[in-house]
Amino acid sequence: MSMIVLRFLLAGTLGLAAACPAATDSARAPQGEVVLHWHFAGLEQLLANRDAAKLKAIWSLPATANLRKQAFDQLARAPFLAVSAQTPKGTPDQAALFRPLLEDLPGAESFLDWRGPAGGATECVLAIQLPDARAKVWSANLQQALNGWKLGTLSGAADAWVWKHRDGRSACALTRASQWVVLGLGGTGLLLHADTVQRVKAGGRPGAKLAGNWLEADADLARLKPWLPPLAPYRNLPIAHASWSNFTDNVRTVVRLEYRQPHGWKGEPWLTPTSIIRDPLISFTAMNGIAPLLQPWNFFQKLALKPLPNQAMVWAQAQFPFLTHFAVPMANAGPELARVTPLLSSLLLSNTPKPRPGNIAWNTNHQSVVWSGLPMAMPQVSAIKDRKAEYLYGSFFPRMNSTNRPPPELFQQIEGRNNLVYYDWEITGERLKQWRPFYQLTDIMDNHTMPDAKAPTQVWLEKVAPLLENTATEALVTSPTEIFISRRSHSGFTGFELVTLTRWLDAPGFPKFGVAGAPRVLPRKGAPPAPKGK
Repeated sequence: MSMIVLRFLLAGTLGLAAACPAATDSARAPQGEVVLHWHFAGLEQLLANRDAAKLKAIWSLPATANLRKQAFDQLARAPFLAVSAQTPKGTPDQAALFRPLLEDLPGAESFLDWRGPAGGATECVLAIQLPDARAKVWSANLQQALNGWKLGTLSGAADAWVWKHRDGRSACALTRASQWVVLGLGGTGLLLHADTVQRVKAGGRPGAKLAGNWLEADADLARLKPWLPPLAPYRNLPIAHASWSNFTDNVRTVVRLEYRQPHGWKGEPWLTPTSIIRDPLISFTAMNGIAPLLQPWNFFQKLALKPLPNQAMVWAQAQFPFLTHFAVPMANAGPELARVTPLLSSLLLSNTPKPRPGNIAWNTNHQSVVWSGLPMAMPQVSAIKDRKAEYLYGSFFPRMNSTNRPPPELFQQIEGRNNLVYYDWEITGERLKQWRPFYQLTDIMDNHTMPDAKAPTQVWLEKVAPLLENTATEALVTSPTEIFISRRSHSGFTGFELVTLTRWLDAPGFPKFGVAGAPRVLPRKGAPPAPKGK
């Protein structure tokens, strides 16, 4: 649960403090195009739901409190990142003033609107329901922080003030209306802020109460590309409409992806290598119509696989961290694998900022490409046949000898479903334990520091794992311009997503997206030893 709050707090904080570009025309009203919107019921309402016992248990963990502290401590410094280049050296970041405001966000009902035309001025508005005492703290702290940066002038009263940047193009305003604090940031007109205040004064609220859902959000993924690097290669990105609710102690996530142009998804009949998928499984993933997702990436362009895989299956077994396997149908798999073997060595070992350890070569004994010389893992890819179909089969550790077949119901989740884009089932707590060493292996390969084992993020992952059981996700094509995603889980996230979010929080450039630790500094050869302390 803490990661849900973290994710949206980050988006809101950056949206209000850093992501809104200055307006070029103070009289110009932001159009109705949504960049990011959310309506959160607040934890007080959410945790009172009898179907939220699992979320309540996660939120109540001492490790969650420590993680929340780390997240808020770091987020409190984010607003200064938007103005630091404009302030004299040594200007305080005012994090101590922003920090107590973040504590109010999880529990309270809130709305965030970030709107504006593409390529034009945008405006961000946060409306949060607060008692009078907390509203006064918000007003006083924000005024003090803005005055401390000495970048503009502030006018008005404690419950309704406006701060204008010295450039004459940007402004920030706070208004206390009914039981709401309405905070706006954008061009000097702040028309969206004024409209929100008017709605609160007229109806007592910025919008209608949530019915059934405890969080609703809309995001234009094309507009968010600068903040989400994995989206960079894609052009026809959708608008995502998402909701979260609780049902029988599970979080139900629903996302509708609405494309401006036809998404062009082309699936094919499922090919499942049932002879090599064996229990004990802790995850199974099937993907179809994925060739357009792979094509923009330099790695696949360099390999020039013929044909580019259009479906894939990934499964993981219990008992060892690197027992993760994948299979992709591939006509003429053997010759293709032999052709790309030299390319794999170049792309994965030498064509990187720093050479990676190990050696990638053809292993004649196993008729496979093997990456040897790595600690803990031995990635390998081979060409196989299963029921007359050819596959490229890969694993991160040699396959276990097991004759136990998975229950047939598992494969029935995908068979015959010609509009299924994605299916994933996992035991999240177990899968989470595997993704952590995967990331640690990338740290070793790229010579980056690992998160401290005692860091709040790492302790939280250990403590939350036993509470996270089955997660099931599927994505369906419902029209030429729409894909529908649904998920049932205990936290709203998969193990990979949770570990990735904690890596992001631990990354040295946070809140800029990244999952790598700081580069490891190696001692210079011949350098004298550091002096010992007395």
